Amino acid sequence: MIFSTKYKQFPGKEMGLLKRAMYFNGFPVKGIGLLNRMLWLKKQGKSKKINPLESNRAILSFNTLGLLKKSIQMADKNREIIVLYTPPLITKELSQNIFNSIEKIPGNLEFPCHLFSLLKEQLNFSKSALYLSSHYKQEFLPWTQSGLALNELKYLTLGPKSAVIQLIQNKSYEIIEQAHLFQGLDSQKISPLILIPFIYNNNIIAILAVFQIAIHADGIQIFLNFLADFTQKTAKTIYHKRQFQLNSLMKNDYGKYNNTSQAARILYKECEDLEISLYLLDISLGTLLEKVKQRNKYIDVYRFQDDMLLFLNSLLAHLGTVFSQKENELLFMVKGYKTLNPEILLHQTYLSLHNFFKEISQNWCFDFTYKLKTFPVNGMSLEELIKEL
Repeated sequence: MIFSTKYKQFPGKEMGLLKRAMYFNGFPVKGIGLLNRMLWLKKQGKSKKINPLESNRAILSFNTLGLLKKSIQMADKNREIIVLYTPPLITKELSQNIFNSIEKIPGNLEFPCHLFSLLKEQLNFSKSALYLSSHYKQEFLPWTQSGLALNELKYLTLGPKSAVIQLIQNKSYEIIEQAHLFQGLDSQKISPLILIPFIYNNNIIAILAVFQIAIHADGIQIFLNFLADFTQKTAKTIYHKRQFQLNSLMKNDYGKYNNTSQAARILYKECEDLEISLYLLDISLGTLLEKVKQRNKYIDVYRFQDDMLLFLNSLLAHLGTVFSQKENELLFMVKGYKTLNPEILLHQTYLSLHNFFKEISQNWCFDFTYKLKTFPVNGMSLEELIKEL
């Protein structure tokens, strides 16, 4: 077999695959690995600088090798170019504009999410998240984020709290060049990163994380100093607009239940002792969470639903509990001290949610629907009733 190029001929059988690649087009390609040489060769075959007929013959002869073809396809598929986020220049005008905009943010439970959206829009973060304390676990969860995929979010929990506090307590920020905090996630997808804590009364109440940031970029120190100043000045506001309200809610035993079946069995035992029924009410929230998302695209509706659950469980207090049954659905378990009127409960639920969450408009169409089961009146086991809902 004679292997031809535009510039020379040589017997192909006398040369290995690597040398063929190096001498293609008449000159060696040095300084890169075999696979990259093949990719370069493939690219050159599409270039106007090389005779298409001759280059196609060469590519064809290489493709018959199988392994090379697969390698090229895999490289094309898996190659990922990582572009680090370069912070903008923090000017006096930009700084004043951000701080002045804080006054326009709604003062309610979701204040931190609106605060994050302000920073995102002004500083144009690529990958970032605002962490808040979990309601029931000793960890910090990404309550709102931008640029992160859902399959990445599940690994981005910061915990346990004790380790996080030890890492960033009494610091303005922490730079992490290689992130190994998140097990199960490729560190290259988020490194380098910075963590900036919001500290009030010596307690970390929130954490801003900026991922894949160019930590050696010009002006980085000014950028970090600005964020440290920003978190210091807004931590108190976050506490009073969110944490203080959450602390005021009446706590119930929701956090102790591992699942709905366990909660149902415990609550029914209490009902059985009192000779009353247990009501199971499955409520579909309709388009409520979609409308919340439309008001602020950076609000994580799953975390928003966590806040709703905490609030609704506070309303029920010792009467029962509320679970997130499915996406956009809530399961109420209520002790039947008196006959339950689902319509009244739905109306009271909506009004209460509106009063506590300003993201929920009173003018929205009330499109909640429900399914009601009573145990033991409806028969079957508790587990069977829950599945029917």
